[in-house]
Amino acid sequence: MKNKLLSLPACLALCACALRPPAPPPAPPVPAPAAVAEPEPEAPPAPADDIAPMLAYQQALRRMGPAELARELHNQNAQPKGARQAMRVALVLMQNRTDLVRAQALLDNLAGAPGPEAQALGPLARLLAAHCAELRRIGEHNDKLAAQLKDSQRRNEQLSEMLEGLKTIERTLPARPGAGVVASPGVGK
Repeated sequence: MKNKLLSLPACLALCACALRPPAPPPAPPVPAPAAVAEPEPEAPPAPADDIAPMLAYQQALRRMGPAELARELHNQNAQPKGARQAMRVALVLMQNRTDLVRAQALLDNLAGAPGPEAQALGPLARLLAAHCAELRRIGEHNDKLAAQLKDSQRRNEQLSEMLEGLKTIERTLPARPGAGVVASPGVGK
């Protein structure tokens, strides 16, 4: 009987296992999503080959003195006309600031010119034209301030002369009588 009692829990455990629904089979592994090849954002177009040499030319111009800039302007004006030559002339004019109006006109014409060479230099020409306009505005403002300063200095000199004249007149005036005597209160009553 002892064996029957021990076998009873074993039978109950087997029955319980038989009544329970089977566990679902493990789900197949989900494949990792394939890396979607997103198109890389388009990089801005590389600067044209004309821009880098123009920037190097401008750096060379910065190291030149006024006499060298005048020779360079003469040499550039003797070159055949073209977009690069117009840009170089404008850079020389801007560097020595002799004719900012002409430099800006050259750059404005270059910015709107057709042709592959002019279009490659167009963004740089627009930037430099805006810079040239700003330089002209600042130059005009400086001229106004210089004129105002000169006028103020002239007025200061006139006022100083008038003050010195008044001091001279004051020194030549006779002393007022009784100016040194102070009246005591109650004496004049």
